[in-house]
Amino acid sequence: MYARPPEARVATDEYTAPTPEGAGRAVEELLGHEVVRVELPRRRRGLPAESFRCWLDDGRTAIATCRPTATRTAYEAHVLRQLFARGAPVPRVLAAEGAWLVQEDLGSLRVSQRLAELGPRDAEPLLHAAARALVSVHEAGRDAGLAQDAPPPEKATRLLEAPGALAARAGIGPPRFDAEALGRALAAGVGDAFVKTDARPARAVVRREGVVVWFDWARCGRGHRVRDLVWLLGDEAVPEWPEVEEAVLDARLASFIEGLDAGRTHFAVYGVLHLCRRLEAILRFKGEGDWWPREECLDADHPIVTEEAYRTLARRGARWATRHALVEGFEPFFRQLA
Repeated sequence: MYARPPEARVATDEYTAPTPEGAGRAVEELLGHEVVRVELPRRRRGLPAESFRCWLDDGRTAIATCRPTATRTAYEAHVLRQLFARGAPVPRVLAAEGAWLVQEDLGSLRVSQRLAELGPRDAEPLLHAAARALVSVHEAGRDAGLAQDAPPPEKATRLLEAPGALAARAGIGPPRFDAEALGRALAAGVGDAFVKTDARPARAVVRREGVVVWFDWARCGRGHRVRDLVWLLGDEAVPEWPEVEEAVLDARLASFIEGLDAGRTHFAVYGVLHLCRRLEAILRFKGEGDWWPREECLDADHPIVTEEAYRTLARRGARWATRHALVEGFEPFFRQLA
């Protein structure tokens, strides 16, 4: 259906435009099966599609993902193969060539979507499962030595720009904080472990019996493991349930840190700055328009651009600002946003 002559095959260093036709051709060439249907991802607001669900002639489905360069695809495929071989909860790589990566289809129910259906009592086990899955990834990455060649962590100076960017976009004054002290705290907890980064609930799928599998490894790298926990619990898809959050932290935080005091400090400092960045992203996506339909946001990879999600993160920021003296000046700032 999508076949093309051999001379038109994509070179390993050539970028392939992410189109349904390109996805179908890539899967047919790499898996040797005819693709009978390609499903367009539901990504609106002008965001480019990177992944497509492809139906094969034998009834199976596969996910074809196109990255900007063959180098990035090759690295992501390498990471996934190493993690999968060590039992980590990640998708199995079926094939990779050029900019295209073909993976097993994990299903469509993301953790973010499942959280929207649950109350706090049922959501807590799901968040525990998501955190345990991240720990499994960290352990597999350590055993595979993936941190050695992983991209370095983000510079602290970029994180420290987040509060000012949020204040400017929200039209309010910036929070009061000691930038040098926060910079030192971030530098002290940079970490050199292999981490997922972008460990948002929308990047994980719920499978049978509540098993959580993490996908989309385009931004994995090196850093402090606790940052993955911040990405999980600091996402707007997680409702504002302080008791559930504390239960997860009490049970799981020790698995993400080396020392309890230093780990809690890094969680507080990085967490508050991360929430500033998430809030700024929501306002940036919203622009001058209205808030977006919640279901549309849950169905896509972008932030949840709703007033409820925005206020949820602002209230969480006010709470997290009380976790450490270094960030207590953020509390009135977040309360003003909420």
